Amino acid sequence: MTKTKYRNVVIFGTSQGIGKALALEYASLKSNLVLLSRNIDAIEGFSEDISILGGTAFFMKCDVSVKSDVHNAIEFAIN
Repeated sequence: MTKTKYRNVVIFGTSQGIGKALALEYASLKSNLVLLSRNIDAIEGFSEDISILGGTAFFMKCDVSVKSDVHNAIEFAIN
């Protein structure tokens, strides 16, 4: 990934797979990340890796199949 103009990034499903890989890439570009996943323990520990790479991590539990979780996650990201 080349230098990005996107300094603030919201990623759903960051506890593993593509979401986690994207978070690592954006962290290396010094982005501010909102990490969202059903597995809060995984993303809480993972947020330390984001800091080491130079990014800033904010995280919360979010199940995309629950409308209120998604609404709360969007509000969290905006704030």
